[in-house]
Amino acid sequence: MVKRAYSLELKENISAETAHKNSLSGILKNNRAFVCSDKECNIKLTCTKWSDKSAKRIFFTPSSKNDLHIAGCNESGEDEEKHRSKFEKENAKTTIAKNGVIVLKKISEQKTVKQESKYIKDAITIPTISNKSSNDFNRVKPEGSYITSILSLIDMYKDTDLNNKNKILKISSTENLTLEEFFFNIDTTSPIPTNKTRIYYGKVKVSTFKETGLKISFINSHISQPLFTNKKRMFDKYYGKYAKEHVDKDAEIYVFFRGYLNEKNKWCSFNNEFYKDLYFSKTNILY
Repeated sequence: MVKRAYSLELKENISAETAHKNSLSGILKNNRAFVCSDKECNIKLTCTKWSDKSAKRIFFTPSSKNDLHIAGCNESGEDEEKHRSKFEKENAKTTIAKNGVIVLKKISEQKTVKQESKYIKDAITIPTISNKSSNDFNRVKPEGSYITSILSLIDMYKDTDLNNKNKILKISSTENLTLEEFFFNIDTTSPIPTNKTRIYYGKVKVSTFKETGLKISFINSHISQPLFTNKKRMFDKYYGKYAKEHVDKDAEIYVFFRGYLNEKNKWCSFNNEFYKDLYFSKTNILY
């Protein structure tokens, strides 16, 4: 559920309270004439308690139970993020059980997702990278489902039902990785590979940068290049909760970042917007 949506009748973003008030006055006619205000998400929404004059708690909810907000949606909250993560992980586990591989996708490449789509029906086949230590992973495998949420990947890594040594994650047309290979511990491993999309994680300190920015500095001395993102965007997200609690307090917390370090020693975000590829935690939640 979200508190704001785009009204197709008014052609503007409005709050749920405003939508409800306008429905009672007759300005708005249809409680289902709304879409998510995040232009990348844009799922259809319905305003709750439309004709209830005594309504207290009003919000927008997906018009179809089969629709989910996209990962990193600017309007969704913690419940929606966790719901999305659970959906993606369970889809992935179904795909892996059918001997398929999981495809890493940018958020912008995955629009509205139907929950009933357990795996892509028109699956194509790709050759996986040979790995003698991974049983049955030296043959052609079908693509089966997409992963867009960084939280989904973390949850998969932690799931004891999955073997983190199997090459089940397709990063690009030429690179298949195990979950162990995809997660790179900055605190214990060096040097950092160049132009390799991974989830890099380790201890950091967070501080305000030029009022509107957030600077994420790695504790490990060999990582001289910090991460930067928009402070408000990060703090508005469930992923940024612990960063908000510890900013400018000289406290050490953990960051998980999906992206890569380029040849100019500059961090690049997988989704081109850093706040969509950052997750903060008080501890190393992988173990």
